[in-house]
Amino acid sequence: MAIADLAFLTTDAGNEGVLNQFRTALVERVEKDAAAFRAGTLITTGTYLAQVPVLRAGATANWTPEANPIVTTAVDIDTVPVHLSKVAALTAVSNESILSGAVDLVKVHTRSMARDTAMKVDSAFYGDGTVANAPDGLGSLTGIQEVEPTTVDSLDALVMAAGLMEAAYFDATHIHLHPLTLTRLRQVKEATGSGKSLVDADVSGSSAEVRRLAAMELIVSPAVEPGVIWVTDRSQVFVLRSTDVRFDTDASVGFREDVTMIRSTMGVGFAVPNADAVVKITLPA
Repeated sequence: MAIADLAFLTTDAGNEGVLNQFRTALVERVEKDAAAFRAGTLITTGTYLAQVPVLRAGATANWTPEANPIVTTAVDIDTVPVHLSKVAALTAVSNESILSGAVDLVKVHTRSMARDTAMKVDSAFYGDGTVANAPDGLGSLTGIQEVEPTTVDSLDALVMAAGLMEAAYFDATHIHLHPLTLTRLRQVKEATGSGKSLVDADVSGSSAEVRRLAAMELIVSPAVEPGVIWVTDRSQVFVLRSTDVRFDTDASVGFREDVTMIRSTMGVGFAVPNADAVVKITLPA
């Protein structure tokens, strides 16, 4: 990128092509860093009030005698309204840096905005819906199944959670936990007196991109409450993002300080239509 390309930061006319480059980079970084985007089914929408289709009752198959009519059944499809909430960031870059061609500095600001946006998305995703202006997360769900083991000496709680989901015809695809909770599980040994971790045996062979635990993809996020483990079915956890992700600049508001303001805005919402597609595990203290 040439110095001239940075003119969009200090001129009113702007440079839409370069703005799109930074916007694309911000979106990609958020979707890569945020656990919610990695563990859910992404839906992009052009409105802040979207409808997620839900299959309430499917077609029914029946054993049918030869030459007899096949029973006709209806498919019951419902929709769940989802209100997207705006997560926004605003930062300032000195005009001296911009005119000096400090492209890396602009990238640092963009990465910082993306990183904190991802953290805010995850905080809401695992939250109980009490954070002002944020969408409701897994912690706000009602009617979900829960597992409360009395000890942490095996992975039986994870196996039980997966079984509960499969009994409800859902697939246990992801495990979500706090880094300290993973550390706690890694202290579980294969046998009494053994120094070999039971968990490391399951995740050590996985790549850095996809780690697995008890045959499920492992999602580690500081946004998860320590001691709590979520088990989810990705096909039933929807993460909605606005298609109109904005990355804007304005030099006029920073005229006195001789800075250019950089702003990013993104609409995000969550939907879990079927409570049986989520199981909460609460480990003993």
